[in-house]
Amino acid sequence: MQTTKRLTYIDCLRGFSMIFVVYGHILHFGMATLTPSEISEFITTFRMPMFFFISGLVTYKAMFEWNVTNLYKIEIKKIRGQLLPTIVVLSIFLIIKGLDFSTALFSLNKQGYWFTFASFQIFTIFSLLCVLCHYAFKRLHIPAWGGGVNPLNFR
Repeated sequence: MQTTKRLTYIDCLRGFSMIFVVYGHILHFGMATLTPSEISEFITTFRMPMFFFISGLVTYKAMFEWNVTNLYKIEIKKIRGQLLPTIVVLSIFLIIKGLDFSTALFSLNKQGYWFTFASFQIFTIFSLLCVLCHYAFKRLHIPAWGGGVNPLNFR
């Protein structure tokens, strides 16, 4: 895999979106008795969509060759770096709270860890679609979309 140059403004947006998400969690879970202000209500309207968008934006790899071998490698990396730490921390949380793991795992909000699981699922679906397109384009002898720039690097 090839490393890419980081864009400062994207890193700043990602940082701001993380701050807004933490702010929303503090208000919702830590200070639930407070009446939300207009600023809090405004931030709530865009904090999670912005966080999802920025996370997806920094996940996409334009120069990545989407094939089964690379899919396997990147999925293993995602499992080790994203799912395992989440499951460990979630397990510790459940033990401390005395809650059942299966109940937490199958609940809608996953005890607050829903974003990590949703992000992994979306990335996996996206990756599978990229690999399927890679092989479909290869089989149909289509070098690129419309003969122009090939954004998913189908070789």
